[in-house]
Amino acid sequence: MRLGEIFRIVPIDVHEKSMLLHVADTKSLKPRDIPLTVRALAILQRRLKETGRMFEDQSEQQLSFRFRLERNTMLEPIDPRRFHDLRHAFASRLVHAGADPYTVMEILGHSKLEMVTRYLHTSLERKRAAIDSLGGNLFEMTKKKSSRRRDRT
Repeated sequence: MRLGEIFRIVPIDVHEKSMLLHVADTKSLKPRDIPLTVRALAILQRRLKETGRMFEDQSEQQLSFRFRLERNTMLEPIDPRRFHDLRHAFASRLVHAGADPYTVMEILGHSKLEMVTRYLHTSLERKRAAIDSLGGNLFEMTKKKSSRRRDRT
Protein backbone atom coordinates (compact mmCIF):
# COMPACT_ATOMS: atom_id res chain seq x y z
CA MET A 1 0.00 0.00 0.00
CA ARG A 2 0.99 3.60 -0.41
CA LEU A 3 1.92 5.37 2.79
CA GLY A 4 -1.07 7.69 2.53
CA GLU A 5 -3.40 4.71 2.17
CA ILE A 6 -1.90 3.13 5.29
CA PHE A 7 -2.44 6.33 7.25
CA ARG A 8 -6.12 6.40 6.32
CA ILE A 9 -6.93 2.85 7.53
CA VAL A 10 -9.69 2.79 10.14
CA PRO A 11 -11.23 -0.22 11.95
CA ILE A 12 -14.24 -0.44 9.61
CA ASP A 13 -11.83 -1.12 6.69
CA VAL A 14 -10.69 -4.44 8.19
CA HIS A 15 -12.99 -7.37 7.40
CA GLU A 16 -12.00 -10.18 9.74
CA LYS A 17 -14.28 -12.92 8.38
CA SER A 18 -13.18 -12.49 4.76
CA MET A 19 -9.62 -11.50 5.78
CA LEU A 20 -9.69 -8.44 3.54
CA LEU A 21 -8.63 -4.86 3.92
CA HIS A 22 -10.87 -2.43 2.08
CA VAL A 23 -8.97 0.58 0.72
CA ALA A 24 -11.57 3.19 -0.16
CA ASP A 25 -9.47 6.34 -0.57
CA THR A 26 -6.87 5.52 -3.23
CA LYS A 27 -4.64 7.47 -5.59
CA SER A 28 -6.50 6.05 -8.59
CA LEU A 29 -9.85 6.90 -6.98
CA LYS A 30 -10.87 3.24 -7.40
CA PRO A 31 -11.49 1.36 -4.14
CA ARG A 32 -9.86 -2.03 -3.82
CA ASP A 33 -9.77 -5.00 -1.45
CA ILE A 34 -6.46 -6.47 -0.38
CA PRO A 35 -6.32 -10.06 0.94
CA LEU A 36 -4.67 -10.31 4.35
CA THR A 37 -2.49 -12.97 5.88
CA VAL A 38 -3.30 -14.13 9.41
CA ARG A 39 -0.28 -12.20 10.67
CA ALA A 40 -1.24 -8.97 8.85
CA LEU A 41 -4.80 -9.23 10.17
CA ALA A 42 -3.51 -9.62 13.74
CA ILE A 43 -1.20 -6.60 13.40
CA LEU A 44 -3.96 -4.43 11.95
CA GLN A 45 -6.41 -5.45 14.65
CA ARG A 46 -3.90 -4.76 17.43
CA ARG A 47 -2.85 -1.34 16.09
CA LEU A 48 -6.38 -0.23 15.35
CA LYS A 49 -7.65 -1.41 18.74
CA GLU A 50 -4.94 0.59 20.54
CA THR A 51 -5.39 3.91 18.72
CA GLY A 52 -8.18 3.61 16.16
CA ARG A 53 -5.63 4.42 13.43
CA MET A 54 -2.41 2.80 12.21
CA PHE A 55 -0.10 5.71 13.08
CA GLU A 56 -2.06 8.20 15.14
CA ASP A 57 0.91 9.96 16.66
CA GLN A 58 3.05 10.44 13.52
CA SER A 59 2.80 12.19 10.18
CA GLU A 60 3.76 10.55 6.90
CA GLN A 61 7.02 12.55 6.88
CA GLN A 62 7.84 11.50 10.44
CA LEU A 63 7.23 7.85 9.62
CA SER A 64 9.39 8.05 6.49
CA PHE A 65 12.19 9.67 8.53
CA ARG A 66 11.85 7.03 11.26
CA PHE A 67 11.98 4.28 8.62
CA ARG A 68 15.31 5.67 7.32
CA LEU A 69 16.72 5.90 10.85
CA GLU A 70 15.71 2.34 11.67
CA ARG A 71 17.10 1.09 8.39
CA ASN A 72 20.47 2.71 9.03
CA THR A 73 20.79 1.20 12.51
CA MET A 74 20.24 -2.39 11.39
CA LEU A 75 23.23 -4.72 11.47
CA GLU A 76 22.36 -5.88 7.97
CA PRO A 77 20.63 -2.96 6.26
CA ILE A 78 17.70 -3.92 4.06
CA ASP A 79 17.59 -2.89 0.41
CA PRO A 80 14.73 -0.37 0.53
CA ARG A 81 16.08 3.10 1.12
CA ARG A 82 12.70 4.85 1.33
CA PHE A 83 9.39 3.65 2.72
CA HIS A 84 7.91 3.60 -0.79
CA ASP A 85 10.65 1.15 -1.87
CA LEU A 86 8.80 -1.48 0.15
CA ARG A 87 6.14 -1.47 -2.63
CA HIS A 88 8.84 -2.31 -5.16
CA ALA A 89 10.15 -5.16 -3.00
CA PHE A 90 6.63 -6.46 -2.37
CA ALA A 91 5.71 -6.43 -6.07
CA SER A 92 8.96 -8.16 -7.04
CA ARG A 93 8.45 -10.86 -4.41
CA LEU A 94 4.87 -11.45 -5.53
CA VAL A 95 6.00 -12.01 -9.12
CA HIS A 96 8.91 -14.20 -8.04
CA ALA A 97 6.46 -16.27 -6.00
CA GLY A 98 4.40 -16.87 -9.13
CA ALA A 99 1.76 -14.12 -9.10
CA ASP A 100 0.80 -12.89 -12.54
CA PRO A 101 1.36 -9.18 -13.33
CA TYR A 102 -2.39 -8.48 -13.59
CA THR A 103 -2.95 -9.69 -10.02
CA VAL A 104 0.00 -7.58 -8.84
CA MET A 105 -1.55 -4.59 -10.63
CA GLU A 106 -4.86 -5.13 -8.82
CA ILE A 107 -3.22 -5.52 -5.40
CA LEU A 108 -1.06 -2.41 -5.85
CA GLY A 109 -4.01 -0.42 -7.14
CA HIS A 110 -2.62 0.54 -10.52
CA SER A 111 -4.91 1.37 -13.40
CA LYS A 112 -2.49 0.24 -16.11
CA LEU A 113 -0.40 -2.89 -16.41
CA GLU A 114 2.56 -0.78 -17.57
CA MET A 115 2.81 0.73 -14.07
CA VAL A 116 3.58 -2.69 -12.62
CA THR A 117 6.75 -2.93 -14.68
CA ARG A 118 8.23 -0.04 -12.68
CA TYR A 119 8.02 -2.19 -9.58
CA LEU A 120 9.38 -5.42 -10.95
CA HIS A 121 13.02 -6.11 -10.35
CA THR A 122 14.83 -9.25 -11.28
CA SER A 123 18.30 -10.62 -10.85
CA LEU A 124 20.69 -12.72 -12.90
CA GLU A 125 19.71 -15.72 -10.77
CA ARG A 126 16.02 -15.24 -11.62
CA LYS A 127 16.83 -14.87 -15.31
CA ARG A 128 18.94 -18.03 -15.22
CA ALA A 129 16.18 -19.93 -13.39
CA ALA A 130 13.66 -18.82 -16.04
CA ILE A 131 15.90 -20.12 -18.84
CA ASP A 132 16.73 -23.29 -16.89
CA SER A 133 13.02 -23.97 -16.38
CA LEU A 134 12.90 -24.93 -20.06
CA GLY A 135 15.24 -27.76 -19.18
CA GLY A 136 17.13 -27.51 -22.45
CA ASN A 137 14.00 -28.73 -24.23
CA LEU A 138 13.42 -25.66 -26.37
CA PHE A 139 15.08 -27.32 -29.37
CA GLU A 140 13.05 -30.50 -28.82
CA MET A 141 9.80 -28.50 -28.48
CA THR A 142 10.54 -26.63 -31.73
CA LYS A 143 11.48 -29.84 -33.50
CA LYS A 144 8.22 -31.54 -32.43
CA LYS A 145 6.08 -28.59 -33.60
CA SER A 146 7.75 -28.51 -37.03
CA SER A 147 7.35 -32.28 -37.48
CA ARG A 148 3.63 -31.99 -36.58
CA ARG A 149 3.19 -29.32 -39.25
CA ARG A 150 4.82 -31.59 -41.86
CA ASP A 151 2.57 -34.50 -40.81
CA ARG A 152 -0.56 -32.41 -41.44
CA THR A 153 0.40 -31.58 -45.03
